[in-house]
Formats: sequence, structure tokens, C-alpha cells
Amino acid sequence: MSNKHFFPWGPVSRIRAMAKRFLKDEAGAEVIQFVMVLPLLFALLWTSFEIWQIMSLRAALRTTTAQAARFVTAFAGLPAELRNRPGYRYPDICAEVQALVVKSLDGYRGILGDRLGDPQITWIWVNDPLPQSDPRADWNGNIREFSDCGTFLSGLACDDAGEASVRQFAVRVHVDVPWLRVLFSMGGTSATPLTLSLEDTSVGAITCMPECNDDCVTAHIQGQPRCSGSRCSVDICWDLQLAGCDFVPKIEVWQGTQGPLLVETNPLVITCREVHDVHADPGVISFATVKAVGRQGVLCQYDVEIDRR
Repeated sequence: MSNKHFFPWGPVSRIRAMAKRFLKDEAGAEVIQFVMVLPLLFALLWTSFEIWQIMSLRAALRTTTAQAARFVTAFAGLPAELRNRPGYRYPDICAEVQALVVKSLDGYRGILGDRLGDPQITWIWVNDPLPQSDPRADWNGNIREFSDCGTFLSGLACDDAGEASVRQFAVRVHVDVPWLRVLFSMGGTSATPLTLSLEDTSVGAITCMPECNDDCVTAHIQGQPRCSGSRCSVDICWDLQLAGCDFVPKIEVWQGTQGPLLVETNPLVITCREVHDVHADPGVISFATVKAVGRQGVLCQYDVEIDRR
């Protein structure tokens, strides 16, 4: 008699063997399912990373382009007398903007860490249609593009009428991004290199420097000066004529090179102020100067008498 019929545990061992095969089959099925799902999971993660990377690059490009336009607005409209004043370093706008764009984008890379291409800057004039033209007039012909920054800046100014108008402009930044497109299939993966072209445009405007008439301020002493020796306190009142100004200047009171003895930043609301430490010798007429000061310097000034005769 063979052992498989004699020993009672023979059928049990066969059951165990069948169970082991069943378990092995289940594990194999799970492995197959995991292998099938893994590429899809990796594709989802890769796609999420790509979307985040592109959004970051676009945001960086948008911020960089806006900074370039603001830089042009801040410096291109300064008048020549301000640019040439002693001690003022007028920046090289073209070189500074180029350096700003390169430095701002230098820390960004393509999807696999490749460096971005060299940024390309396009400078654009944007001219408004004439006021007498149809409001629905076509804008064709009102935009002019330049690759040379110097030529662009040479014509970027207020109009010749001398009015408070603007010359609008735009700065466009283009950059190529090395990329990698991954294609998934049941037979494996394949990689296709390509280049993403990202571009953003930001607008700005050069405003004419505001001007006031030459006699925009008059002033007078109110009451008698209160003096001790040659040092006095006086009440100075001023009257502002701001026709032609698009802003309110501040008032400063000086005496010679001494000062300012007073700075009033809201001169239309408060029109009189007590000014201390004014020098006025007994028996003579002394003078103090009331200055209307704008954003870029003195607009006009007026001398007031301090009579101690």
C-alpha cells in the first residue's frame, strides 16, 4: 500500500498545496494590477509637476516684465535738468532693464533642470488715436515695435503740445524653455524634447512733468514778530495759485541757506503757520523765503518782509 493512501494526512497536504497555489495566484494578480496602475500614477504626478512648473515660470515672467516697465516709467520721463544735476547718477535704462530681466529669470529652469534661453526684449510705442477721430477707430498703425532700446527711448516723451499728456509704451519679454514631453503607452515610455515659448507684455506711460505758473505762491507776515534779540517767531500766511498744476505742492520756509525752518505738506488746508527761530536784526528789514516745492524741486518762491524798524 502506498504512503499517500495509508497516511491520513495525505489529503490535507493536497489541500495545502492547492491553497498555496491560490494564494500565489492572488498575489500575482495584485502585482499585475499594480504594474498596470503605476504608469498612470506616475503620469498624474508628472503632469502635476509640469503644471506647477509652467505656472511658476509664467508668474516669474509676468513679474519680471512688470518690473521692467516700471523701471522705464520711473526714469525715462525725468527732465534733462534733473538728470544732469550734480551728484545724481542717471541710470543706463537699456542696460539696467536687460540686467534686471536676466537676473530675475536666472534662477528658473526647464522641467529637467535645463537653463532657460536668453530673454528677448521687445520695446513698443503705443500711440493713442487722435481725440477728434472716431472712438471706434482701428488701432492698426498705432503700435510700433523696436528691437533697439536706444531708438525706443529717443522718442519716448510727452507730446510737443506741452500739455499734461502721456506717451504710452509696452515692454514684451520672450523666453524659450527647454522641456520634455513624456508619452505613456502599454509598451513602455518615450521622451520627446521640445521648447516652450513663454511671453508676457506689460504697459506703462511717461507723464509730462507738472508745471505751475511762475507766481504760484504769495505770502505775508500776520501780526507783529515776537522776538528776543535777533531771534523771532513769526506767523507766515501763504496763498497758492495752482492753475495748471495737477498736484498740490508742499510749502517750505527758508532763510538764506538756513532751513527749512518749516515744512507744511498740506498747504491748502492750513494756510498760516508759526515759524520759529527766524533771524531778524532790530532796526532793519529781514527776509524769509516761502517756497512751493513740487515732486522734483522748487516750483516758485516768494520773499516775505520781517520789519523791525
